Amino acid sequence: MTVKENLTLKEKLQILKDRAANKIDWEIEKEKWLVSVSKLYQVIEKWVDELVTEGYIQIAKKTITVTEDEVGVYQIPQLEIAYAGKCAILEPIGVDMAFADGRIDFYLKDRKDKGYVLLLWKDEEGNDDWHLYNERSLSQKIFPFNQALFEDTLEQWLDQFLW
Repeated sequence: MTVKENLTLKEKLQILKDRAANKIDWEIEKEKWLVSVSKLYQVIEKWVDELVTEGYIQIAKKTITVTEDEVGVYQIPQLEIAYAGKCAILEPIGVDMAFADGRIDFYLKDRKDKGYVLLLWKDEEGNDDWHLYNERSLSQKIFPFNQALFEDTLEQWLDQFLW
């Protein structure tokens, strides 16, 4: 778990105050965001490589346009994972987040309301630290995003259609 999850109201307000006082180079932040998203997709593609090779999963990238107030308009890939007649989507939402370094929505196509949010936080060394968050859950738990959690999520969605 990261420190950002346990911040008090005062600490959160201080972060926003500091952000307003410091001039952020959004072009640099956007470029870092594009790299982080690309790295995440590469990791996911490695996780499912065997399933792709065996024909159980198909991976595709579709370029989407994102518009953010501070960052502007830019192109970024959306990852689509087709399996068992369904399609899981990782849709980048943006880098200009108050308490995260980026957000990707992770959902089953046509079921966005039942999906999850991937939040990016950079660790002390600047490395990507992705977490899965269910914003619709009353518990609002945040879990480190890893291969087991990724596969469990795909399997959970698949179970909805098998049984």
